[in-house]
Amino acid sequence: MKYVFAIIFILSLAAGYGVSYINGLSLTGTVISLAVAGFAGSSIIAFIFVFLYFFEPETDKEKIERLKAEINQLKDIKRLEP
Repeated sequence: MKYVFAIIFILSLAAGYGVSYINGLSLTGTVISLAVAGFAGSSIIAFIFVFLYFFEPETDKEKIERLKAEINQLKDIKRLEP
């Protein structure tokens, strides 16, 4: 998955550079174009990550393990309280 995210980010930077090259922007314009493209690419990655996080079905085994970890965490917090 990290390779997919890296490819999306690199393609967005390439698109930003392409836009600045086609428009014949100066160095400052190119840097701004790359910054905007990087922000857009990271936003796309964030949307994909959120979609996968909220809509990926969780198996029963994964859910049980997650709940056990949360219960153990709560037990540890109660032990620390006076």
